[in-house]
Amino acid sequence: MPRSMRGPALGALGAALLLLALAPMPARAALAGPSPAAASARLAASAPLAQASASFYWQRGTDRAQQGDYRGAIDDFTHALNLLHSVDRTRADLYVARGWAYANSGDPRAAIADFERALRFNSELADAYLGRGAARAALNDYQGAIADFTRALQINPANADAYSSRANARAALGDQLGAIADFTLALAANPRAASAYTGRAWARAKLGDRQGALEDFSLALAVDPTNTDAYSGRAGLRAELNDPRGAIEDYTAALQWQPNDAGLYVGRGWARATLGDHAGALQDFTAALALRPDTLDARLGLASARAALGDHQGAIAEFTRALALDPTNADAYSSRGQARAALGDAAGAIADYTAALQQRPNDAGLYVGRGWARAALGDAAGAVADFTTALQLAPDQSDAYSGRASARAALGDTAGAIADYTHLLALRPDDADAYNGRARARAAAGDDTGAIADYTAALQQRPDDVGAYLGRGFARATLGDHQGAWADFSAALTLDPASADAYGGRAWARAALGDTEGAVADLQQAAALYQAQGDQAGYQQAIEGLQQLTAP
Repeated sequence: MPRSMRGPALGALGAALLLLALAPMPARAALAGPSPAAASARLAASAPLAQASASFYWQRGTDRAQQGDYRGAIDDFTHALNLLHSVDRTRADLYVARGWAYANSGDPRAAIADFERALRFNSELADAYLGRGAARAALNDYQGAIADFTRALQINPANADAYSSRANARAALGDQLGAIADFTLALAANPRAASAYTGRAWARAKLGDRQGALEDFSLALAVDPTNTDAYSGRAGLRAELNDPRGAIEDYTAALQWQPNDAGLYVGRGWARATLGDHAGALQDFTAALALRPDTLDARLGLASARAALGDHQGAIAEFTRALALDPTNADAYSSRGQARAALGDAAGAIADYTAALQQRPNDAGLYVGRGWARAALGDAAGAVADFTTALQLAPDQSDAYSGRASARAALGDTAGAIADYTHLLALRPDDADAYNGRARARAAAGDDTGAIADYTAALQQRPDDVGAYLGRGFARATLGDHQGAWADFSAALTLDPASADAYGGRAWARAALGDTEGAVADLQQAAALYQAQGDQAGYQQAIEGLQQLTAP
C-alpha cells in the first residue's frame, strides 16, 4: 500500500511540472508578456514594417505557446525581437514571453537568461521576477526562487501566483508552515485557486494535520472537480486513515479524468488489497504495468496479490521482476522468501531472507522468517539463533517467542520451550496454539497436570481443537484418569471421525476400564485408518495391540 503521502514533485522530475504549475501558457497568456494588441502603442513608435512583422510573430508565438509548441514559440519571439531594436519596454515583454517558452520547454537556464535581459530593460517587471523564480526552482535553487517571488510580490502584492510559487519553494525547503502561510495569502488573493488549496493540503499533511489536509483537498475539488492531484491526495490520506473505500472512490474519480495515470491504478490496487479484494487489486496493478512496465510499486503489488490468491509461483515470478528493477529491495526479497516457504522451498526462502537482511540488518521480522525456514529444514539450532536475534532487536516480537519455543522443544530443551511459551502467552493470552505448545512441552517434561491445564485453556479458546482433546486425553490416561481420557478421545472422534490416534487412545482407555470388546473394536478401526492413511508405524502398533488384547 499503498503507501506514504506524497506532495507534488519538486526535484529534477518536478522541474517542468513546477514551471507549468506556476505559468501554464494556455491559462495565463500574460506570463508570455503583454499581447500584441496591448503593446501596440509601444510598437507604434517603431517603423511600420517592423511593427507589423513584430506583431505577427508575437501573436503567432503566443498562439504556439498556448498550444504547447514552445520551440515554435521561441523561434517566433526571437524573430519579433530581431525586428525591434529600440523599443526597450516592448523588448522586455518579449524577453519575458520567450523566457516562459524556454521554461516550459525544459530549458530553465535559457529562461533565466531571458528574464534577466527583461529586467535590464525594466527592473520593475513582476512577471520577469516570477519567471526567473520558477526557473530557479526548477534548478533546485529554492532560496533564489523565494527571493524572486518576494520581489515580484513587492511590485504586485496581490499576485496570487507569486504567493503560490513562493509557497511551493518553501515547501521544497521543508518550511511547511511558511508554505501554508503563503498558500493562504494566495487564496485570499484568489479564492478559486484550486492549486493553492491542493498545495496547502500537501503541506498540512506533511505536518501531520490530516484533517486540515482532507478539508483543503475537498475545497480544491469544490473549485475544480477535475483536479486529479486533489483526488489522488485525498485518496492517499483516506487510505492512511483506514478508509480504503473512500480511497477507492477518489482514485476511481481521478481515473475518469486521467485514465492513463499508472500511479492512480497503483493506489487503487493497494486500497482494494486492504479490503481483501485481491482479484480487483490484481486487475489494477496489471493495468498500471500495461501503462508503465517499470513501475516498481505496481510490480510489488501484483506479486502480493498473486500470493494472496494462492498463486505463489506467479508471485515468485513477479517479485523476481521487481528485483530486476531494484536489486536492493528488501521487501521484495522478504516477500519472495515467504512465497518460497509456502511452496516448501525452505532453502530458497533462507537465501531470500538472507539477501533482505543484507539491506536491513536490524529487521526483526526477517530473522523470524529465516528462523521458521531453518526450522522447516530441521536446523533447530540455527532457528533458535535467528529467533534469539529477533528478540534482541524487538523484545516483544511474539512470533519470535513462538518460533524459538518450537525450536527449543525440537532440541529437547523443554524448560526453555516452556519459558518461551509463557512469554508468548503474556503477549497473546488468547493464543490457543501457545497453550497447546506449552502443554506438549510440559507433558514431555513429565508435568501431565500442567499439560492438562494448558490443553483445557486451549479448548476454552478453540472448542473444536481435535489436537487439544487428544493431548489432554493422553495426559489424563498417563495420570490414570481413564474415564476422562475416554471422554476426550470420544470428543475428538465427534469432531474428526477419521482420527486414527483418537481410536487408538480410546481403545486403551476402554481396556483400562474393563471394556475389552470396545477396546478391540476401536483398535480394529484405528488399524484400518492407519493403513488407509499410509501410516505403517501406527498400523503396526495397532496390530500389536490387538494381538495383546486378544491373546488367550
